[in-house]
Amino acid sequence: MNLLVLVLLVVGGGWWYFHGGRIITDTDVRDFYQLDEAALLSRNPDALCNFLAPDYSSEETAISLEGRQTETSDRAKSCEAYRQLFDSFEQIGAAMGGMVQLDHRYHIDSIAIAADRKSATASTTFKLDVAGSIMNFEGSTVDTLIRRNGKMLLLKRQSKVRVSSG
Repeated sequence: MNLLVLVLLVVGGGWWYFHGGRIITDTDVRDFYQLDEAALLSRNPDALCNFLAPDYSSEETAISLEGRQTETSDRAKSCEAYRQLFDSFEQIGAAMGGMVQLDHRYHIDSIAIAADRKSATASTTFKLDVAGSIMNFEGSTVDTLIRRNGKMLLLKRQSKVRVSSG
């Protein structure tokens, strides 16, 4: 009897690890973006970093008054960029005598779930205003999302962002 229970636990655990914990639904993708936005608005770079897969990669094209720049990044570099971004928000707030307001809007334009349901590609548009018109980010992303052990993670991001102020 104990052997049967052990075998069932091993089979169940194997099924979850290799299949059940990796299945993605449309709802999972939408929930991921809601959690991502909550982490952004709560100014939590560590939470944003925890949404990135260990093998995360990105390519971002930023357009500003300084011109057009394309940069690639991995998880470590992106996590550090999150920390620097929120530090800059704190510095702006301190210079203005308080905490800057963040206003974020996003729209999921499309979601494509892979045939094996183990990944999804989502296209989004977004706008982030920092302290009204002090700093504005507006752009689009094409994201590849996966689930590992039941947790949704961002595996790859391609983004185009226009940065402006005033």
